[in-house]
Amino acid sequence: MAGLRRLTLEDLGAGLALSTASGWNQTEADWHRLLTLPSVQAYGIEAEGQLVATTTAIRYGDELAWIGMVLTAESQRGRGFASQLLEAALNDLADCALVKLDATEQGAPLYRRFGFLDEGPITRYRGRPEPKVAQLGDHPGPDVYERAELLRTLGEPFCLSDGSFSYARPGRVLPFFGPCVGSAERGEELLRHYAIRETAEFFFDRMGEAPEGFRPARELTRMYRGKYQPTNPHEYCGAGFEFG
Repeated sequence: MAGLRRLTLEDLGAGLALSTASGWNQTEADWHRLLTLPSVQAYGIEAEGQLVATTTAIRYGDELAWIGMVLTAESQRGRGFASQLLEAALNDLADCALVKLDATEQGAPLYRRFGFLDEGPITRYRGRPEPKVAQLGDHPGPDVYERAELLRTLGEPFCLSDGSFSYARPGRVLPFFGPCVGSAERGEELLRHYAIRETAEFFFDRMGEAPEGFRPARELTRMYRGKYQPTNPHEYCGAGFEFG
């Protein structure tokens, strides 16, 4: 395997350059999470001394892992780097019951060759709803424990009295809303509350239709390999394509 290795924090700038060149929304802080969280393994391939391809894998306990940041520099595509990185990640996740990812149209054929199956479409929406103040509570609900390590890096959540909650963070292109756990009604309530703070458009990722004020920005396919479990029906929107 040509130049395949684990990534470290020293690779942050090179990783950010790859995602920026592809037009993705990750910031330096997102890459810092991916390179420092204990539950994440990050892989890369070097060519001529430069980082030219990456893949990450984050574990949410023993039952679920998530593949993300499958990137290859445009000049290096067609050399099988993504396959090498995906194989390395899946080997490390062999004891995990279920592995998921969100696939672009270009990436989906590769994942199918590795045994991934389609779960359904997921859309990145762009826009801003009509702002409305929500009656906030104190604590998020119980669905956070396996992702607590990640969520701690996202700051303080917005919480409703029934345990519904949401997070948000800056993005390179636009701010990002998510993850958000709650019913469709509660999710839209939190979305509209966030719009009070965020006065311009922002992104969020959802397996479902968008509320008023949003339009599709990207269409991907959620895929899985292993013992299938559907995406949590109480997940209004996700944490981003790299985190699920």
